[in-house]
Amino acid sequence: MRKHLQRFISLCLIGIIALTAFGAMQSHVEASPETQTGVGFIRFANATVTGGDVDVYLDNRLIANKLFNVVGYFTFYSGDHTVVFTTPAGAEIASATLSLANATRMTATLIGAGADSQVVVTVDNATPPVRNLTRVAYVNAVQGSGDQDIRVNSESVASLGFGEVSEATEVVAGSYSVALGSSPASDIVLSPGRYYLVFFVGDSASPAPRIVQLTGRPYRVSGTNRFRFMNLVEVPEGAEEVTYDVYVNADPIAVYAGIRYGEATNEVVVTPGNYTFEVYATGTSPDGGTPVVTTTLDIAEDQSLFMLLTGTPEEVNLDLFADDLTPVPVNTARLQVMNLTSIIPNFGLVSQNGITLIEEVSRGSLASANVPGGLYDLTLVDSSDPSATVGRAEVNAPAGSIATLIIYGTDRQRWTWFNEPVEQVASVRFAHAAPDSPSLDFYLDGDLVLNNLNYLDFTDYLTLSAGSYELTVYPGDVTPAEGVEPIWRDQLTITANNFPLTLVALGTDNFRVNAFADNIELIPLDQARVRFIHAVRNVPGMSVINSASGDVLAGILAYGQGSDNLNLNANTRTFNFSDGQGNVYYRIESFELVKGNYYTFIVVGDAADPTTFGYILIQVQP
Repeated sequence: MRKHLQRFISLCLIGIIALTAFGAMQSHVEASPETQTGVGFIRFANATVTGGDVDVYLDNRLIANKLFNVVGYFTFYSGDHTVVFTTPAGAEIASATLSLANATRMTATLIGAGADSQVVVTVDNATPPVRNLTRVAYVNAVQGSGDQDIRVNSESVASLGFGEVSEATEVVAGSYSVALGSSPASDIVLSPGRYYLVFFVGDSASPAPRIVQLTGRPYRVSGTNRFRFMNLVEVPEGAEEVTYDVYVNADPIAVYAGIRYGEATNEVVVTPGNYTFEVYATGTSPDGGTPVVTTTLDIAEDQSLFMLLTGTPEEVNLDLFADDLTPVPVNTARLQVMNLTSIIPNFGLVSQNGITLIEEVSRGSLASANVPGGLYDLTLVDSSDPSATVGRAEVNAPAGSIATLIIYGTDRQRWTWFNEPVEQVASVRFAHAAPDSPSLDFYLDGDLVLNNLNYLDFTDYLTLSAGSYELTVYPGDVTPAEGVEPIWRDQLTITANNFPLTLVALGTDNFRVNAFADNIELIPLDQARVRFIHAVRNVPGMSVINSASGDVLAGILAYGQGSDNLNLNANTRTFNFSDGQGNVYYRIESFELVKGNYYTFIVVGDAADPTTFGYILIQVQP
């Protein structure tokens, strides 16, 4: 790959952003800024009777593949959206239309079974509860049930029919016994500072519904300087569990109360400064008790600390980790993995689509990688022998988040995970597909950002911050100071989260720059993602055909238009390119699609001269 990049001069451009299309860009780029008034957040859940895998689409775009519990939150523009749950084979199960308000969190959950399936949409109250309280709402997802009382600690708190949701209420954090109607009760644990949706799932013939419990953390008030705790103090088998309370700067009220083994707390946002942390076994306190561990720390601006209680009840240790808060590319998450188990010394992580995400996480250490946002079913492999499986774990890593996965345990391998938001940066790359055009220089607000991009060349992604910029393109041998008018001028507007963009220079007499949204979501198992862009002059329409099967992969594309992003089985293929009359004028022979890779083929040339046919191949692994 040939790349031509110049460092940004005065553009150290990083922010929470995404890109909209230029005024002259193609129709498949998402809606223009004039129609986008804000963003909200949606997560998707599966609380069906059988619990089988489902696929989730929002506005005809695949959001989650083989969802078996919950995924999200994902960022979408505010407004009306249609969510559809389907079987993995593509048969629709149920759908719903929701109206997403700016800065609102919503949950769309599939419940029921068969013809009685439906989508329950809830607005999540994500405001922070009062200290040591939590917020909870209940959902009757027992198919065929009439109105049923929701009983909490034997008291009725609501009467709900199938698909109905109770009002969210704040309660003291702790353990509760919950039941639907006359069915046996189940125990749930509600941690402080969170909000919960608790589903009673089953059918009218079920002796006792199962509980599906969704949780979320409230909006952070402000700032990225924060801390959280987790209890990994090992208690011998058969011994009574020990929970812990955390006090800060001699405050008589615990910041965290009753942290159980394996539980990670919510975050506390603080101003930068010096803090003394005292940890007490629950039942003791600063009023006459002795802390099991004490530490004093300076928390700096934009510093996120994760404090682990380890060791034994007789000797509690406090281990400290700092999160990497640097921004991630758009539609990407940062996966952080901690190896805190004595069972697996060193392991690597392989995703459900067979891609190695992290090669090695040694004992007692943290490793990280940027990954496509999504729900992961991970295989842990021996670092010294990647063919040997040593464990598994699951983690939800929505785009724009840090997903921290902790592997722990001494008697057996356990895992837990949690998310926290992180800034995303918009990503833009350039490709030159304009034959007979000179090398090109690209300017933003008069600053040179890309120098001498030659025909058939392309770049890596560049990052930009939110704002509006004037994009101008000049031949590579001139500068704006010489008074030459640009060959292209347009406005680049950077707004909320979006897909990365590939900007392609096209045409010669009718020069233009078109934008194409790059789909870097998780690619299904044993598949590759492929997209085709028509840049062949004097061919009014281009179709792409799978040579072996005759299947049309892309219908008639106009010049400068791109196909959909297609997930294809990873194998060797020949692609035929035909004009609007069905005549094959070019083919790509025996191209090997490697699983997990995303390929963009920009087909170039001039029909008047077949020797000019070729393609620009841009290949990435999401």
